[in-house]
Amino acid sequence: MRKFFFDVSYHAMIRAGWTMLPILSLLFIARLSLAQSIFTGQDGKFEEQTISVPYAFYNEAFGAAAAYAYGKIGYPQKQSAILATAMVGAKGSVMGFFIGRGLRLPWSKRLFLDPIAQIGWFKDADSYTDGNPDLPDERADSK
Repeated sequence: MRKFFFDVSYHAMIRAGWTMLPILSLLFIARLSLAQSIFTGQDGKFEEQTISVPYAFYNEAFGAAAAYAYGKIGYPQKQSAILATAMVGAKGSVMGFFIGRGLRLPWSKRLFLDPIAQIGWFKDADSYTDGNPDLPDERADSK
């Protein structure tokens, strides 16, 4: 067995490398947190910015649809932003979506929340899920 100048065998180094692999992989896939920022106007003073957009679209799940999006930067706190959208389609599908960024929790100075919530009902969408009581011994879409 070949020894290195610091008297550690090659195989021991390989074992140590494989032991560190899960830890190193977590470091590479960890998401960097974004820095908190406060948006200011051209004069350097804080101002809330709002976007309000009604829109229409067409797709297979909704058919012809109408929707509305509302977003605000600097609300409810200076460093935060929120965006919400709701849509309804001619086929009976409906959906709502909310996302927030940089919402500071009231009891903490350094704990921020970035919530995402979505709810929807898609009338004509096929769903292949197990658990149909009419077919107790079959998997979904197994035929």
